[in-house]
Amino acid sequence: MVNPLLNHFLQLAFVLEFNLNEKLILDKPIIARCDVSIDPADITYIMRLVMGRIGDAELSQGTQGMLQVKSFIPQENSKTLDQNRMGIWRNVKKGNEKRGLIGRPVGLVDFYMKGTVQTLTVGILVQEEAVERVNEGVCFQMESALLPGKTDVKLSRQSCLECVITFCFCCY
Repeated sequence: MVNPLLNHFLQLAFVLEFNLNEKLILDKPIIARCDVSIDPADITYIMRLVMGRIGDAELSQGTQGMLQVKSFIPQENSKTLDQNRMGIWRNVKKGNEKRGLIGRPVGLVDFYMKGTVQTLTVGILVQEEAVERVNEGVCFQMESALLPGKTDVKLSRQSCLECVITFCFCCY
């Protein structure tokens, strides 16, 4: 996966949801479903569209989109593991072993795009740093652009997704 931030937060979600900080799962894939959508990067675009403030000329030009990860849902292997996913898991595991990354769990993320039937399955190596971060109980610090001060946010599957979304909006 190209985006290191998304990769790290997905690793944290795998550790939290599959209790990998208590016992590593090395002999089989761990699978999660991520529902994603592509939303306008300019959040005012939808408001202006609904209010009728975008003319046909602007509408035909379109807008820039931004990938939004909406959920991280652990899946049962017995229901979702097929030959294709097993092959992806073996290839990711083998590639990492060639790079010296032995004894690390490999998760599979099935990305589902809203409104389509296709999925994209991606392998994620769960690094030791993600397990250590969960064991240390390190939380996130969020700072509001509107309100003073910082807020500590407990490490959870949902807070991992919220950090990814917040980061995407802040970088645009």
